[in-house]
Amino acid sequence: MYRFFERAVAVVALLANMDVFVRLVSPEIMISEKDPRMSSTDLKPGLIMVQALIYLLLIVVIAPRLSRVLGAMGKIRLLTALYALSVASILWSIDPMLTFRRDILLCAWLVVGVYLGERYSMDEFLDLLGWAFGIVITLSVALYFIHPSYVLDPSHAPAWRGLCLHKNSFGACMTLGALVFATCARRTRPFVNYSFCAASMLMIFLSHSATALLLGLVILISTPLWRLAKLPKAQLVPIGIIAAIVIARLAIWISGPPLDFLNALGRDATLTGRTHLWAPVMVAISRRPLLGYGYDVFWQGLKGESLQAAISAGWLAPSSHNGYLELALGLGIPALVLFAFIYISLITSALRYSRRTPGATARWPIAFAIFVAVQNAVESTLLGRNAIDCLLLVVIFTALKLEEYRNARREPTWAMNVVLPEERATLHPELA
Repeated sequence: MYRFFERAVAVVALLANMDVFVRLVSPEIMISEKDPRMSSTDLKPGLIMVQALIYLLLIVVIAPRLSRVLGAMGKIRLLTALYALSVASILWSIDPMLTFRRDILLCAWLVVGVYLGERYSMDEFLDLLGWAFGIVITLSVALYFIHPSYVLDPSHAPAWRGLCLHKNSFGACMTLGALVFATCARRTRPFVNYSFCAASMLMIFLSHSATALLLGLVILISTPLWRLAKLPKAQLVPIGIIAAIVIARLAIWISGPPLDFLNALGRDATLTGRTHLWAPVMVAISRRPLLGYGYDVFWQGLKGESLQAAISAGWLAPSSHNGYLELALGLGIPALVLFAFIYISLITSALRYSRRTPGATARWPIAFAIFVAVQNAVESTLLGRNAIDCLLLVVIFTALKLEEYRNARREPTWAMNVVLPEERATLHPELA
């Protein structure tokens, strides 16, 4: 019974990071690219009560395993250091109290992510993710037939935002959902999982999110490359060189003026004003390159440092719409370098995991790593306080590192230390 309760709370936590409860309790709440002024002070009492209940449930399931969670945090030192830097930014933040309040929430979800990574195996966690995405899809479709405006994005009609705050968030969630269902279908309930996978892809198109379409396209194109991870290292070198050349050529084509790639897709070459925003953001970063402005406090509408960026870009932005720029903006360029090491470590661990793990689950961490890299090129979710991909990054990074630690302890050099004395004398006379 308690096991079922734990899993239910985990699904609730995943739904909370997709803003499902925010939308259910306050359906009128939305985030617009042109209105960054939404803050926690706008939350209604009912929503505060729901969030408090979610945190209480999480405390109940995490408390018995707190020592394990703290131990796991010691195994993910790079990621813990990034979050510690966020907390330290209170000391130099342009708004210390706001950074302090937002750091509390950020660190709370770090603990939740480490708990999920430590508590569940990769297969078990994928099942929980499948339940969460399945609930989002089912409720979104049901609410559309009951009250269509409930699931449509009012600022981008007729695009769907489902139970998320924005169509781009919904599209990104559905991209992850399609990936999760496709992975799970090869293990259990293929008909159900493939059906939800098809539904997820339909939702991507209904969201009218170019970001989600690009994410899906990149993941689909890169799928054949995942299988190469199991090749011998000697064969990986030439293949890796060829792949790097192809990727570099594609990157030049996609980003080169006049952005022919976007024009070919019939999309706005400025990425809906993002490219106009990135130039003043980089200027702002150059003013405080070492420490940044403090975690998640730069964007304050028409006041403070964000005013100049708004004037230069020609619109009010809620974020940099680029996770890498947002990280440097808040915590400085050293934080960006630290994340580069985290990402390299994630890719390395994901490749090792794929080489020693059979089945489709082996490729899930690699696919997610690609998702994170592409998603944060146009959205700021790299160190989000309540973002599903940020939570999943913590979960997957923790799970991979803990498995590597357990495998290291099973090495023969460790096993020799637990052999019985009489067996050691027989196997290794020189040690008798």
